[in-house]
Amino acid sequence: MVVRALRERLPALRLTICATLRRPVLAELFGEPFELVNEPPDPGGLVMTSPFDVDVEASADAYAAFHANWDARVRHDARALAELAPDALLADVPYLPIAAAALAGIPAFALCSLNWADLYRHYCEHRPEARRIHRQILSAYREADAFLIPEPGMPMPDLGNVRPIGPCARLGRDRRDEICRRLCLERGTRLVLVAMGGIDWHFDLANWSVPAETHLIVYAAEVPALPGISDFSQLGLPMIDVLRSSDAVVTKIGYGILTEAACNGTALLYVTRDDWPEARYGYEWASPRMRAAPITRQQLEAGDFDAAMERLLAMPSAPPVMPTGGAEAADILLGRLCE
Repeated sequence: MVVRALRERLPALRLTICATLRRPVLAELFGEPFELVNEPPDPGGLVMTSPFDVDVEASADAYAAFHANWDARVRHDARALAELAPDALLADVPYLPIAAAALAGIPAFALCSLNWADLYRHYCEHRPEARRIHRQILSAYREADAFLIPEPGMPMPDLGNVRPIGPCARLGRDRRDEICRRLCLERGTRLVLVAMGGIDWHFDLANWSVPAETHLIVYAAEVPALPGISDFSQLGLPMIDVLRSSDAVVTKIGYGILTEAACNGTALLYVTRDDWPEARYGYEWASPRMRAAPITRQQLEAGDFDAAMERLLAMPSAPPVMPTGGAEAADILLGRLCE
C-alpha cells in the first residue's frame, strides 16, 4: 500500500526490494518494475513450528548466531547500501538495514505494527545474551528517521521516534459470482476463507463439519478433495480478492488479515493468541469496528466453529474501515525524498 501510493506520487520511482518471497508474490503486492535482492535482511522474526507456536530456543539461537558478529554485519550492509545509493530506505521491519543505513548516511524509515526488539525480549529474555541483543536491536530502530506505527499497533515506549498513522490494508475486488462459477456453487452459497497468515499448517480437514450452504476456501500447502472444501490455489485469484468476496475469514489474528478484513467488510473469526504480545491490541481495535469473534485453537483444529460462525454473521455489519495509512506513510516519505 505504501509503495503503491508512493509510485502514484513518483512515477519514476526506482524500487529495490530485499526479501525471500517469490517475485510473483512481490509483484502482486508492490507492482512492477523493481529490482529483487533475494536474501533475508536479518533473522526474520521468530521460528514458528505452527501458525501458533514459537520455538523459543531455536529463535534465541538464531538471534545469538546473527548478533555474534553484529558490527561486521552492519559495516558490510552499509557498504552495500552505499553502492546502491538509494534516496531512502523503508523497512518492514528488519533492523539491520536501518543500522546500516544510518552508518551509510541514508535516511531510513521503519513501518510496522510491532518491533522485534519487544518480541525478542518477550520470548528470549531468559538467555544470558538477551540484554546485549535487545540493546542492539533497539538501538538500530532508534536510528530511523521515524518508526511509523499503523493502527492498530503495539505501544512502543522504548522508542522515541514513533509516528502513528492510519490502518494499512489492500482493497480487493468483489468476485463472488466468478468464484461460485469456478467452483460450481449455487448463488447464495456462503463463502468462508480459511487462512493462517501464510504459515504452513496441517489439520485433519476430513473431520471438519461443513454446513450444506457453506463452502470453505482453504489456503494451505495440502488441501484434500472433500465435499464443501476447495483449495485456494485452484482459483488462480489474488488473496485479497478472495477475502473481499468471502462472507467471513477464519484465521489466526495478525495485522494484515485483521486490517484487510476490516477494510474489505469481511467478518473475522479468529483464534486467540494470548502469548503473542501484539494480539491484544488487535482484539481491542477490532471489537467496535467490525464483525469479529474469537474461537479457541481446539475449535479450529476440530473444525468445530459452525455455531460461532452463525453468531458472528448475525452481528450487525459495520461500514468498512478506511485504509488511510498507506497514503499517510507515502506522504511522510515523499516529504523526506523531496527535501
